[in-house]
Amino acid sequence: MAQFRHYHADDVAAFHRVRDPYGMFSNMAAGYPLRVGGIQATSSEAAYQALRFPDLPEFQAEILVLGNPILAKRHAYTRIAETRLDWDAVKVNIMRYVLRAKFCSHQEALLPALAETGDRPIVEVSLRDDFWGAKPDGERLVGRNVLGRLLMELRAELAAHPVGGSVEVAPHFPCAKLLAHQLGEERFPPDSEPAQDPVFL
Repeated sequence: MAQFRHYHADDVAAFHRVRDPYGMFSNMAAGYPLRVGGIQATSSEAAYQALRFPDLPEFQAEILVLGNPILAKRHAYTRIAETRLDWDAVKVNIMRYVLRAKFCSHQEALLPALAETGDRPIVEVSLRDDFWGAKPDGERLVGRNVLGRLLMELRAELAAHPVGGSVEVAPHFPCAKLLAHQLGEERFPPDSEPAQDPVFL
């Protein structure tokens, strides 16, 4: 998953900004709230950043309510030194989990777009981050593109899935806690509509 990849820019389903055709795939895309364990997150980015801090529930709550994903990330970085010690070992599985929750919570909006990419590589174009994305290098995009590869993994898994159907989502990483609640396996979409406001302590 972490090996560098080389893509030709004309052969991929790429996204760089949220207004791009596949910009809804970005964790910075607003308008895709999700609920895990009965707890509302305003975005997949907010959920991902909150899961950095399983032992800081009050700080998690501050992150989860921020409606702008960029602000959620910036707020998380104010206490980046308190990130869980196993972050590098678990961050990909945490991202896998929040992407699955996002796409299965918004199936009508997101699954057709995912299917539209066909069998093309999905690539997040980034000028700075060659771990989650890939950097432009002439006509090529070079990077580990972990986010794009997780999206391709999800695309393959849900290729035959009927839009609106139920999907199991489970956190496959230790200490999966939000607001002092241990997260477990759930079915998406939830049986009931998400709450309008996050659950607080």
